[in-house]
Amino acid sequence: MSGKVEAPDLARIISAQGQRIAALERKLNNLQITHEREVVFSYDGPLTESASQLWVNQLARTVGRWKASLVTPGSTDTEIDIKLNGETVLTLTILAGEYATHSTTLLNIHPGQDTLQAEITTAGTDAAKLTVQAIAV
Repeated sequence: MSGKVEAPDLARIISAQGQRIAALERKLNNLQITHEREVVFSYDGPLTESASQLWVNQLARTVGRWKASLVTPGSTDTEIDIKLNGETVLTLTILAGEYATHSTTLLNIHPGQDTLQAEITTAGTDAAKLTVQAIAV
């Protein structure tokens, strides 16, 4: 906008913008933005190298984010392989001293058909209580 704006016009413009912002806020407050989450693997206690049972994907959408978290971080790195139908498609690494990691790797997984498995390939020293989540997009 160029040129001089008179005070009464400026007040009208600001009022109109305030009404638009209020309307947008109402719309945002009414939205229910959620991500379906399913735990792929949960390991209670000190970590050891091991694999989860096969898990049949039940998500209605493509899995696009993965999160791995520890209650007790390790003094060395922890690595978890995500396997799709037996093949490693993603490795999540929780660095020494860290509690969590995530990946935005998009995996096209067919609900009810494909199997997933999480495998701890490197158990961080003193790391404990691991949870791996698949997050739909």
